[in-house]
Amino acid sequence: MKKLIHTFTAVTAAIILLWGSAPAAAYHHQAPEKDIVDTAISAGAFNILVAAVQAAGLEDTLRSDGPFTVFAPTDEAFEDLLEALGISGEDLLSSPQLATVLLYHVLPGSVRASDLRFYRYPETVSGNRYKVEIKWNWQSRSRDIMIDDAMIVTKNIYATNGIIHVIDKVLTPPQNLVETAKQAGQFSTLLAAVDAAGLTDTLNGPGPFTLFAPTDEAFEDLLYQLNISAAELLADPNLPEILLYHVVSGDLTAVDALRTRRIETIAGDKVKVRLRWSREYRRVIPMVNDARIVDTDIFTSNGTIHVIDRVLLP
Repeated sequence: MKKLIHTFTAVTAAIILLWGSAPAAAYHHQAPEKDIVDTAISAGAFNILVAAVQAAGLEDTLRSDGPFTVFAPTDEAFEDLLEALGISGEDLLSSPQLATVLLYHVLPGSVRASDLRFYRYPETVSGNRYKVEIKWNWQSRSRDIMIDDAMIVTKNIYATNGIIHVIDKVLTPPQNLVETAKQAGQFSTLLAAVDAAGLTDTLNGPGPFTLFAPTDEAFEDLLYQLNISAAELLADPNLPEILLYHVVSGDLTAVDALRTRRIETIAGDKVKVRLRWSREYRRVIPMVNDARIVDTDIFTSNGTIHVIDRVLLP
């Protein structure tokens, strides 16, 4: 999971800076004659995607009136996924999760590339959300539109029932908070603490939750400051209260948190979310209490994770 560090100069200013200067797409095109499925077939670069749509029983859906916006991975993108997972194309087409994966690539409605700046956290037809970002590419001297960690390589292929945007990676639906933290590889102490406190089932539950997640380095700093071992921390009777001070009921994006400012945690105490000028980093950074928020809006199936560099103490 790639870690993305966001600069917040102000909530509205950040939105303007990040989204406001996206390049306009060219909309001069002939009226489409084919639906999304036939358009993909005609293109010749989506053979695996089309086979997957048919295998998952979604062909009729994507031929219906819609409209839909489809982020379409190329054959090369699927081949990269198969290699990364160590599975065959047959394994992919027979996967019980295939329909869920495919629907994660579909938004309701027709959303042009230039309009994606207004859909920072769009919800897919599967009920999950993306993180949409527009990034400056110094090599090409242009702005790239990112959907999670996939880049749109071709924009605005029009069909009679929607729009196709070609992407260079297969999007993977998010797992729950605990599984997402495990895959990240930087929350080992947090996960051990959650388990020791008997809170794993809670964070595996439906939620939704917002988790301010301290990294392993943040826990190491805490252990050093308190002059205790990890074993002593895990045996601390106050551990559940400390951990629940990092959890908020509900699903809050970073912008939501900044707007709310004072947020009540499951522990019953409130945390303060604000922007602060940092002389060290020479920019405005988002904070929760005295912890710096170093990565935001990691969406999971039952909530959102924001990564912080200190352990919060009630």
